[in-house]
Amino acid sequence: MLKVIIGFFAFLFLTGCSDTKQEAVIESYSSELTNTLFAFDINRTAYVYANYSDGSRVDISSNLLWDSSDEALISVSKNRLSSKNIEGDVNISAKTVEKLSSGVSIYTHIFELSVQDIALNRLEISPSLPFKIAVLTSTDLKAFAYYDDNTTLHDDVSSDAKWYSTNETVATVKSGNLQALQEGNTTIYTTYKDKNSSVLEVEVTRVHYKSIEIYTSKSSFNVEQSIELEAKATTADNTIVILNATDINWNSSDTDVITIDNSAIIRAISLGSADINATLKSDENISTLKKFTVLKENYMRLFDSSGSELEFETPITHNFDSQNDDSNLSTFSMQVVGDRSYKITLLAVTDMNTTSLDSNYYIDILDENRLYTKDDKEIKFFLIHAGGEKKLRYSFKINDGVSSSIFTQNYVDND
Repeated sequence: MLKVIIGFFAFLFLTGCSDTKQEAVIESYSSELTNTLFAFDINRTAYVYANYSDGSRVDISSNLLWDSSDEALISVSKNRLSSKNIEGDVNISAKTVEKLSSGVSIYTHIFELSVQDIALNRLEISPSLPFKIAVLTSTDLKAFAYYDDNTTLHDDVSSDAKWYSTNETVATVKSGNLQALQEGNTTIYTTYKDKNSSVLEVEVTRVHYKSIEIYTSKSSFNVEQSIELEAKATTADNTIVILNATDINWNSSDTDVITIDNSAIIRAISLGSADINATLKSDENISTLKKFTVLKENYMRLFDSSGSELEFETPITHNFDSQNDDSNLSTFSMQVVGDRSYKITLLAVTDMNTTSLDSNYYIDILDENRLYTKDDKEIKFFLIHAGGEKKLRYSFKINDGVSSSIFTQNYVDND
């Protein structure tokens, strides 16, 4: 019942579907749909794949244009199909945006479907056998609807069914996602189209950890900067487990210096040091400390075009994309923190051997005669690479009248 129409130059489109498939060749195409027969009010997801010569396949569903021959029977939103309350046959097409010179899409797949008024027979939960789950962990359950005339016809209705836990202090469940809250027992069941499912017995147990530790990329930072922390626990059998931030009670020994929120993000408020304490919610006897220090309250912050913060005094390598028309220009911004004023002086634009270059290479929109303060919310500037050199070095000095630092930006065009 499934019909495939493949254009002669289909590979021209599909070779661009994955950056990792530059050498592999498209050999065929395939589709996936649980069943072509739909009951009323059913949602299903259809897939189309490109099969490569190296044995792999790539899901190209999101790259296709999807359409229904009769929206009154089955409507389509991308590759999500939704049947209505009318019987009949309908075709769903999935085709490429790209077209051949004749105007026909490079690739088209047709799903031939039928909608019938089939009575719901039963509703089952998977897994069906009782199981145990650890406190403060989660797992996904499934609900399947089975129909009268065909025991093999079934649909995953997990997201459409209503889920219930008889003891929500122990565990809750929403759209099939079970969250274990505390030790105890509960019964899980679901309803769909006036049918009740079988029941599932769940026992929530405690996982016994020996210790926890705080992990981070650095232990010192500056006023207004933030660091995201991570907590890892060691189990009784010495397995290392990454914990969710919400599994931990976080505290700072001095919130005037460093604060921490429930997402385990610390923020520097003023100069000094503070201990960050992490305690397991499931066992308050297990905790750990880590010391953090705030070094600077008067300094300048530097950000690249993506918003990532760069460190002064640390050379950064940037790769130009020669295929991009804007590859010869990068936008940066600075921000003043504290009460000092700063002067920014261009030192040099050179090659990697510090040999001076001509005016095709320069830093734009930095006023060397101006004093910048915290009132300048964002100081934007551009690094220009307008000549033929493939390797460049930009350097400029930040001076606040007390101390100065030199920022060196190395640019390398790998092409």
